[in-house]
Amino acid sequence: MRLFWSCHETSNFWKRVSEWLQSMKLMPKTSTLLNITAFALKPEKSKFALQIIINYCLLLARRHIWLAKSKEMSPNFD
Repeated sequence: MRLFWSCHETSNFWKRVSEWLQSMKLMPKTSTLLNITAFALKPEKSKFALQIIINYCLLLARRHIWLAKSKEMSPNFD
């Protein structure tokens, strides 16, 4: 879990992902991205209109973290 969520670099990365999803109006500003949702461990049953796009973005984020960490780099949102 630490690799994908709780280390300093990845927690900042997830914060930026969440802010981006909110700025694109894919998620409401009041919502919080939970680790269980980001990792697709629990089916998302929200009423977000574009849930498929959100899930795809989260999948890409997880892949980016994995690739960055396997190259001993920090995930970078930019």
